[in-house]
Amino acid sequence: MDELKKQSYLDYKAEQELADEAAQAPVVEKELSKGERFKRSLVHFLSYYKWYVIIPLAAIIVVGSLLYTVISNNVKPYFSMILVNIEAQDCKEFNDSISGFNDYLHNSGIAPESKEMSFKDSYRHPMTSEEEYVVDCDINSSTQKLSSELTHDLVDILIVNIRCADEFCESGAWEPIENILSAEDLAKIDESFYYYGEIDGKKQIIGIRVEAFSQLSDLQYREGDDYVITVSKFSSQKEIVTEYLKFMLEDN
Repeated sequence: MDELKKQSYLDYKAEQELADEAAQAPVVEKELSKGERFKRSLVHFLSYYKWYVIIPLAAIIVVGSLLYTVISNNVKPYFSMILVNIEAQDCKEFNDSISGFNDYLHNSGIAPESKEMSFKDSYRHPMTSEEEYVVDCDINSSTQKLSSELTHDLVDILIVNIRCADEFCESGAWEPIENILSAEDLAKIDESFYYYGEIDGKKQIIGIRVEAFSQLSDLQYREGDDYVITVSKFSSQKEIVTEYLKFMLEDN
């Protein structure tokens, strides 16, 4: 009986030693395939670092989108004309026929399709002093956009109503017509079509009434107001503006 107890004790001792050795032995993991290792690494990365990646990436996308919008809206075309307080036009028709610019390009030996032109007619400006003090988001945003496009050289020539011409003259937006057309060219225009304003304390021609250009007679002007052609002081295309206006005068 004592021998049996002793043997049981020895067997138990041996089992315990084997269990201790097994517990202390290094765990040999199953060798993972390349795909399994990548999957495990990806899961680990997404579990701990996903927000450190997603937030900066989202910020980069938003900023990039805003920059693209700003840059694409501020690309200067070959020639740009803006119509202010004039009823909506068919811009293609205006470009092709009414503005006479395509005819000017043909006359200059330039293929119109090779040059990017911009004609915009959606701009508004307070027509009366009463309208100026009425809170109208469309008019306010349009006036601010017009100011921005003028100062950033995004427009060359404009057709505006008299009130708009006067107000922007006060802020120094117009190039004197005397600097655009020579005395000989101005002599082709009846003086009654000159529109004067004060620039740098001097009375100068800031616009030419649209009646001087037969090509512009088909525009849908607002009843009861007079309109003039003005040239942006900030335009980098004044030579083109000069040649275009000279062509329009000769083509009358």
